Amino acid sequence: MKGDFVKTYFKLAMIILSMYFLYISIPILKEKVNTDTNITVAWRYTSNWEKNELNQLCFRGKKIEYGNNDFVIILLGDSQVESTCTDFEHIAENCLQKSINHKNIKVFSLGAGGYGTDQQFLALKEYYSKGYKADLVLLWFTPENDVINNIFPVHDLKWKTQKPTFTIKDNILSTPQYFDIDTFYSNLPAPGYSFIPYDKTKKYTNILKTEESTKEMQVSGLETGHTYLSMFLSPKPKIIDYGIDLTKKLLSEVNNLCRENHSDFYVFYNKLKSEEIQFSYGQFNYSGEYLASEEKGSVILFDKVLWDNTKEILSEVNNFDIVLDDVNNNILMGNEDRHLNNLGNNRAMQLLSKILFKKSLLKKEENHG
Repeated sequence: MKGDFVKTYFKLAMIILSMYFLYISIPILKEKVNTDTNITVAWRYTSNWEKNELNQLCFRGKKIEYGNNDFVIILLGDSQVESTCTDFEHIAENCLQKSINHKNIKVFSLGAGGYGTDQQFLALKEYYSKGYKADLVLLWFTPENDVINNIFPVHDLKWKTQKPTFTIKDNILSTPQYFDIDTFYSNLPAPGYSFIPYDKTKKYTNILKTEESTKEMQVSGLETGHTYLSMFLSPKPKIIDYGIDLTKKLLSEVNNLCRENHSDFYVFYNKLKSEEIQFSYGQFNYSGEYLASEEKGSVILFDKVLWDNTKEILSEVNNFDIVLDDVNNNILMGNEDRHLNNLGNNRAMQLLSKILFKKSLLKKEENHG
């Protein structure tokens, strides 16, 4: 009897102990699910588009429908893919579809304004998880702001909506998380530059005059580096070194995700033909037409820095540029902001289509007539 009692007691103790370990492990398992699989994009569009302009994942675009023999292209990106300055007929996917002109090639969109590579990765991951296929994924990279969008939890300082943000710790990319904004900013590398008023009695090199058209724009992120101007600065801010490393790791994740799902992956971007002049702002706590840096006597803001940074970011993925040579005439851009308009999207997607055929990523439809 005593032996039976001991056995029964032992079994009961083991059951209680097992239940205890299961109980304490639940928060850990739940946290892992939340960070690894259930975290998704924070928003899917930036305007109140009609419902018939949204696909099944609520991104601006036509319904995702294709046949077994169709070749599927995914346009992955930000406001350029959302096409915030065009009517629905001229969104990027429709312009590319028209330019390709092949009944068995289908183009669909995953992208929204304010996205960086991080949100694009999460959107593509969701797309595959729904059982959709992609033969070719084309990421429309925005050199001016994608790195900044990747670094910070909000698109800019005016946005209220926070997105899940990836970070780097011990050279390893973290799972995306939501952060306390103040704590997040305090833990980031300092921008690595300081500004002083322009002194006309000093001799500066490569100081660029503020363009009249940009003088009215206020810059409020220079103290943290949370401004797309950081991508144009030389010497390179420390925050941009971090952002470039982060973006390269995110692109590697997108590349690996495509490979796992048997998709080819390419990155493309608009490269504007312009002079080596960009933006200097005289309204950031200083009077006058110039900003100057204490470190080397000047802050240089021009295209070459941006393109050098872009080249470094894309060095480990397949990529190409699209040169829109008349964009500075404002012909291809919207009146309300600087996104491509109907004509601009047509021009860009025509150029993209030609490159895809030239690189043999697509085959022209055979004419049996």
